[in-house]
Amino acid sequence: SVYVPADDAADTRNLTINYITFLRDTASGFIFSGNCDNIEISHCNILLDTTSSVSEAPFGQNAGTGFLNNIRIRNNYMTGGYFGIILQGMNTTQKSTNLLIDSNIIENSYFYGIYNYCGEAKIEANIIRSRVAFTNNSFYGIRSYYAEGTIVGNKIWQRSNTIISSCGISLYYHNHGLVAS
Repeated sequence: SVYVPADDAADTRNLTINYITFLRDTASGFIFSGNCDNIEISHCNILLDTTSSVSEAPFGQNAGTGFLNNIRIRNNYMTGGYFGIILQGMNTTQKSTNLLIDSNIIENSYFYGIYNYCGEAKIEANIIRSRVAFTNNSFYGIRSYYAEGTIVGNKIWQRSNTIISSCGISLYYHNHGLVAS
């Protein structure tokens, strides 16, 4: 895993990560913590457990741990995990800003392909495919929860008949944005 920490003394800024591969022996790929600004992660392969239901993610951030600004997750391949990508703001009045999730392939997530909570994001041109085996009863391709921004040009597939309740895009208090996937 790559842990991108920041504390009160020094926020993480101006970081580019390219061409890294993670194998299944890690719990998560990238974990954001604290305030992170101007970070791009592209052309990486994150291969997590495709049979587990443990709350892990190729790209993750715990709620209330800091602000994200100008974070770009582009052109990556990820498989496995509970989430494909989870990015969260502090709360409904303190949102993360300028998030870009673009042209990624996200496969075999247990519950969510992309989960955006309290963030202002562009979610564009991603390919999201549910698990085929070891599935949950529910699957969300994209979940935007108390968030805003555009969701455009994404392709989402449910690939298992054992998923009883699925939703390509779920919007809950999603404001100020175009949704056209």
